Amino acid sequence: MTKKIAFIFLFAALLFPFSEAMAIVSPLSVSLVPPLQFPTSEFTVTGARISLLWGKHRDIYGIDLGVLGNITEGNFVGIGISGIFNLTQGKTTITGLQLAGLANINTKEAKIIG
Repeated sequence: MTKKIAFIFLFAALLFPFSEAMAIVSPLSVSLVPPLQFPTSEFTVTGARISLLWGKHRDIYGIDLGVLGNITEGNFVGIGISGIFNLTQGKTTITGLQLAGLANINTKEAKIIG
């Protein structure tokens, strides 16, 4: 199991590099609904976010999975899949796929690769 987690972190670090300095970073996030999530919404996730209903974090770099949806306050780079919505309030770079049952809402510049 630890090999899988290490692989996800390494994959995200190599495939989704970021240039901004970030003080609070986590390789994995699990959420029911904000604030019932670990880590808290102030964190940047650089690996995978898994939301049982929806999650909310500062920045996401990697794979973002949500049953209902996900909210990213800052930048999102990676693959986003949710049942109803993906909301990104910062710059969005999709590398492969952004899929939602109802809507993908990107409020700033969006770049789709793949």
